[in-house]
Amino acid sequence: MRIAILALSILASSLVSSVVHAGMEFRVLGNVHEIKADEINSFYTGQQLKEIHRLPGLKLDVAFNPLSRVFFGIRFSNSRLHLGDGTGPITGDTNFSKLILESYGVFTRIYLIESKILRFDIFGGAGGARAMVNSKKNLVEQGQGIKDNDLRFMQFAGGSLSLGYDKFMVLFEGGYEWARINGLSHYSTNASPRLTYFDLNGPYVGLGVVFRYQ
Repeated sequence: MRIAILALSILASSLVSSVVHAGMEFRVLGNVHEIKADEINSFYTGQQLKEIHRLPGLKLDVAFNPLSRVFFGIRFSNSRLHLGDGTGPITGDTNFSKLILESYGVFTRIYLIESKILRFDIFGGAGGARAMVNSKKNLVEQGQGIKDNDLRFMQFAGGSLSLGYDKFMVLFEGGYEWARINGLSHYSTNASPRLTYFDLNGPYVGLGVVFRYQ
């Protein structure tokens, strides 16, 4: 009986040690996000600004893996775009607009392929997003300021391919984000037309690095 209990204990211990991990993973990703920008572009063209269709941004991930091949983490994303009117460099005499988008989320990542030189994963998560626009028509006309201090619900999903060796790899990531930011607050209303929402639904691709500590 004792031998059987000992054998079961050893088997359980080996199974737990093969499944349970205590590692961490850090990712930095530069990305380009394609957005449905009809409402934003209507506002921009009314301000004599260039239209936008893509947003450059940065994503930071921190995740831990309590289970083999499974990571739980948090993500911070930031996109900033400074636009002129297309007539030359942005100066105090030209029309310009600054667009800032931020999002925070939690996610689960599952590795389908994992080796020392190649890894492939899929992930999905949810969180909140907010935005701010500050436009200026010229030195004497302030233009329009818009902000959303509240986080609006967003979702994201995708996959990534990592190449390297062991703890440090270069990664290629593609995904899709679903977010619509309503309830924008206008703290200056001299300009028109008024912007009422951001539709940020769209795909993104990015290139970055991943570091794993175990």
